[in-house]
Amino acid sequence: NLGTISGHTKVCLSVDYRQQRPYAIVTGGEDMTLIQHKGPPFKYNHTCNLHKNFVNCVRYNNDGSLLASAGTDGRILIYDGENVEFKSELLEEGMQRAHDGGVYAVSWSPCGTKLLSASADKTCKIWNTTDNKCETVFNMGSEINDQQLGCLWLKDNMIS
Repeated sequence: NLGTISGHTKVCLSVDYRQQRPYAIVTGGEDMTLIQHKGPPFKYNHTCNLHKNFVNCVRYNNDGSLLASAGTDGRILIYDGENVEFKSELLEEGMQRAHDGGVYAVSWSPCGTKLLSASADKTCKIWNTTDNKCETVFNMGSEINDQQLGCLWLKDNMIS
């Protein structure tokens, strides 16, 4: 038995697995929560309620030291990867959130300190999580169909 993943009161939208000891599974959902289970066998460990809307994406960096969550509230939050303690929030200069629209996806760079985000505001951004600053903004258009729903950072390539 590998355990039970539980705790969300609404639909779970995202899941990721910490591949370093202590192993963990983290989920994000429509109930605005991020939930961590440790194991195996996996058992409930911790809940974070910092988002003000759906948690669309949760991702550990490659070495499991950091965890990012992205939400419909336009926020990207960074946590300690082991104990899921809040560390920082990525904020666009002059704004109180990372994006003007909901953030649908995030993907870590191979080095594990930079983050690519994709948003309903029709942009993708590269963030430096060491200083929590946006380094690059990619404007993908102005039409409704230009919303960015997913992203991937693989080696030297970024896809959205």
